[in-house]
Amino acid sequence: MDYLIDNFLSTENAQMLEVLCGYFFKIFKSLLDKGRKTMLEYLLNKRNGDVFEALRRHLNMHSVAMLLNELF
Repeated sequence: MDYLIDNFLSTENAQMLEVLCGYFFKIFKSLLDKGRKTMLEYLLNKRNGDVFEALRRHLNMHSVAMLLNELF
């Protein structure tokens, strides 16, 4: 999970492709649907919320904005 999140969210906005954001959203949404409590615990406790900062940097991408909406 760390590998997926770190590699995808560490890219700069100029290099991020909308299609890849869509795939990232689908994977993340699937994981949320299977275990929302576990996933949120991982994001908040294990990652100390740093994922939310990375997602905030990429809000201009539609799929990332939808993912944040899904988390809340």
